[in-house]
Amino acid sequence: MCGIIGAVTNNPLLFKRFNSFLVDMEHRGPDGIGSMKVKVGDKSYLFGHTRLAIQDLSIDSNQPFTKHNKTILFNGEIYNKSELKTEFFNNGTHKFQTNSDTEVLLEILHYFGLDGLSKLSGMFAFALFDHIEKTLLLVVDRFGIKPLYYSIEGQNVFFSSDINSIWKMRSKNDLNIEYFNRNIYLDHFIGFTQETPFKGIDLLSPGSYLIFKDDNVEIKKYYDISNISFGHTLENEENLASLFETSVKNHLISDVAIGCNLSGGFDSSLIAVFASKYNAAIKFLSVNPNVSIEDKHSDLFYSKFLYDFVSSETSSYHNVSFEESWSLSSIDRFVTSLGTPIYDDRVVVWNALYSYAKKSGVKVVLNGQGADELWYGYYPKIWRWFSNLFHEQLDIESVSNYINKQLKSSAIGQSLNCSKKLQTKYNEELYHRIKCSTNELNDHKQLTCFMINSVLPSLLKFEDSISMLNSVEVRVPFLDHKLVEYALSMPSQTHLQCTFQGKDYLKKVFRNHLPIEIIERTKKPLPKGDLNNDTINNLFLTNINELKNSDLIGKLYDRSKLAALLQLRDQNGFYGRPKEAMLQILTTWRFEKLFCG
Repeated sequence: MCGIIGAVTNNPLLFKRFNSFLVDMEHRGPDGIGSMKVKVGDKSYLFGHTRLAIQDLSIDSNQPFTKHNKTILFNGEIYNKSELKTEFFNNGTHKFQTNSDTEVLLEILHYFGLDGLSKLSGMFAFALFDHIEKTLLLVVDRFGIKPLYYSIEGQNVFFSSDINSIWKMRSKNDLNIEYFNRNIYLDHFIGFTQETPFKGIDLLSPGSYLIFKDDNVEIKKYYDISNISFGHTLENEENLASLFETSVKNHLISDVAIGCNLSGGFDSSLIAVFASKYNAAIKFLSVNPNVSIEDKHSDLFYSKFLYDFVSSETSSYHNVSFEESWSLSSIDRFVTSLGTPIYDDRVVVWNALYSYAKKSGVKVVLNGQGADELWYGYYPKIWRWFSNLFHEQLDIESVSNYINKQLKSSAIGQSLNCSKKLQTKYNEELYHRIKCSTNELNDHKQLTCFMINSVLPSLLKFEDSISMLNSVEVRVPFLDHKLVEYALSMPSQTHLQCTFQGKDYLKKVFRNHLPIEIIERTKKPLPKGDLNNDTINNLFLTNINELKNSDLIGKLYDRSKLAALLQLRDQNGFYGRPKEAMLQILTTWRFEKLFCG
C-alpha cells in the first residue's frame, strides 16, 4: 500500500536530507507524499509516508494521519475495518473523518492500546507516535507480510519499509559478513533470519512490536505460532471452506482494479475460483517465459484452462511474456531495491509480472504465497530438503548431511570460501532453529513451523520489494491468521492422508470447486528465468578481473575458482546452474559497488 520512513535524531543534516530519502521511496507510493517533524526535547521525530492509494482515494486519507494526539504511518491493509467500525464504533456518537482503514486502525489503537492488535485482520507495518506520552510504537503483522526495517544507532532510532533509507540515514554501515556466508551456504530461504547485510540494521520480527520512550527500546512478541495448540482440531470441511472463502472475499476489498496471479497450480486456481465469485472484473495474470499454450504440461496451458473455467464477460486473461537480458544497469536496479545480492534469478519473472500489472492499471494482485508452508505443499518433490528430513530422523547429522551433499553437487558450492568451522556452525544453527521453532516435540510440526518462521518471511520480503518496485500491492489470502491457525492445529498426517503428495486435506475439502485436472496436477515451482542466453556469461567474463579484485568477493568465494564457472555444465542442487552462481557473484560485486563505494 505504501512506504513509511522515520527517524528520532538530533542530527541537523538528517533534517535537511529527510525529504530526499522520502522521494527515493516514491515507487512505493506514487499517489501522495507527506512528512512531519515533531520536536521533543533536544531531538526531532521525523515521519514520512508515500501513498499507494487503494482504499478511500481522497486526499483526506493521506498520511501522516493525526487524531487523538496520535500520529500514524501505516503500510498495509486492514481487511476487517467495516466489522471493527460496526462492533466498536457504531453508537451514533463516533465520527470518522475518512472511509480509510488507516483511521480505523488508529481508533482501535487509541481505545484498546496494544490489546487492539489481536482484533486486526490484515497485513501491516506501522508507526504510531503518541504526542502526549512521547512514545513511538513500531508494529509488524503476524507473519511479516509487510516488512519493516529498524536500526538503533546510539541515541538515534531509524525505521523504514526500505532498507536503503536506513542505510542512508545511519552514520556508519559495516557489512555483516555472517549474513552473506549464511545465505550462500544454506541458501537465502533456509538461511533467512532477521539480520540484514548491514550490522545494526534488522527486520522487526513477524508478530512483534518495538516501543521507544525516554531513550529506552523494548521489543516484544504479541503473536507467536509456537503458542498454537497443534494436532487437536477435529476435521471440519465446512469450517475450512468458510474460512477460506471469507479470506478471499476480504482480500478483494479495494477502490482500484484488482489482479490475480494464475499459474494453473492448485493454490492460485483456488483463489481465482472464489475471487471471481465476488469480483467479475478481475485481470488474471500468468507469467510463462518461452512456452507454448499448446504444451499441455506447461503452466500456460493450465492457467488458460482454469481461466476458461472461471471467466466472465468483464474478466480478462493476460499471458505475460518477456525477454530476459541481463545488464549491469538491470542488476543494479534489482540489487538497490532488494538491498541484497540476487540469490534467486526468478526476480526477473516477478518483475515482469508486476511491471505488466502496473502498465495494465492494476494496483492490487492476489497470489497463493503461504499455502505450501502451511499445507505441506513442498512435500514430496519440490523441496527435497523438506521432504528428505520429513522421512528421516531430525537430528544434526541428517541436517548436515543434506546441506553438505547439495553443496558438493552445485556450482556455487565449488566456488564457496566458507571454512569447515563455519559450515559446522551454520548446520548446528539450522538444526537448533528447527527444533526451537515450536514447543511441540513432533518433528513434522517443527519443520513446518521453521518454514513459516524462516522460509515464508524470506519469500514475503522478496516479493514485497519487487512488487512495490513497480507500485503494486500483493495480497496473500492463505495467510489470514484464522486460516493459519486452522492449518497448524491439524495433525500432520491429515495433510498427507491420501496420496502423500501434500495438501491432501485441502484438496479433499475443495474437490468440488475445481476441475479434477487442476486438483490432480503435479505441483511445479514458479518458472525460473531463462539463463540460456549469453548475457550472464558475457558480463561475468567481461568483469572477471573486477570480481577477483573485489574485497567482498574474496571474503565469500574462492577467487581462483571463479573462471572455472564458465566451463561448468548445469547440475542439480543449490544453484545447480553455473549461470545462477555467476549471477549471484556478479550481484554481490555490484552490491559492494553500490553500498560500499
